[in-house]
Amino acid sequence: MSHTARRFLSTITVKPTPSKAHHHGPLPSNTFPKGYLLTGIHGGVKKVSGVPIILSTSSKLTSAAGCFTRNAFKAVPVVVSEDILARNGGRARAVVVNSGCANAVTGKQGMDDAWAMVKATDALLPSTNSETLVMSTGVIGQNLPISKVLSAIQSQQADRDAGLAQSL
Repeated sequence: MSHTARRFLSTITVKPTPSKAHHHGPLPSNTFPKGYLLTGIHGGVKKVSGVPIILSTSSKLTSAAGCFTRNAFKAVPVVVSEDILARNGGRARAVVVNSGCANAVTGKQGMDDAWAMVKATDALLPSTNSETLVMSTGVIGQNLPISKVLSAIQSQQADRDAGLAQSL
């Protein structure tokens, strides 16, 4: 008895991946509530291009809430944001978010960096109180390139003036 190898042909056809360009466009202004300004900034936190810093500001102090970890080892942004909400009775005016660096397990330097982000964002606001929540996601145990982050936040002053004036 002779055994010959048989070849089976696949009938699976590979389709090209559809474009996601329709997901990456400006949103209409009526999508957001009036009085808010949202911007994305490439601030040099990530090695790849993208939008690693998100800044959202409001013309008014607004109700805010957070769902924070109960873990004993809280990342610095969690500690800072809890403090801001406690000081302001559950109200905030801005949120600054960075990706690429979690600012977790970074000690005193991490705490100083998070408060520097709060102060830089607060400087864009018409108040002298700390009213900015800070959030970070990314690599744990790595310090933020804080000078790049602060430069990116400070670069938004002119855009903030124009954007909030139009949104009011």
